Amino acid sequence: MNAPRIEDHADHTADVEEIRRIIADVEKGFNDNDAELLVEHFAQNGSVVTAIGVQIDGREAMLESSRPGLAGPLRDGRAPF
Repeated sequence: MNAPRIEDHADHTADVEEIRRIIADVEKGFNDNDAELLVEHFAQNGSVVTAIGVQIDGREAMLESSRPGLAGPLRDGRAPF
C-alpha cells in the first residue's frame, strides 16, 4: 500500500504569525497568573489534557480549573516559550 502524498504550496506566513500570537497569550496568561488569558483562545467545547493526564472538557471548566493552580502551586511558575 502506498501512503498518500500531501503537497501544500500555499503561503502560511499569516497562519504561523497567528499561532505565535496565541502561544504568546498562553505564555503571558500563565506567567501573569491570568486564567482568563490562559484559556482565551480555546473553543467553548474544547478539551485539554493536563500535565498530570486529567482531561478537562469545555472552556469554562478549563478556566475554573486554572484559577486555583495559578493562584496556588503554579503562581511562581514560568512558561519559557
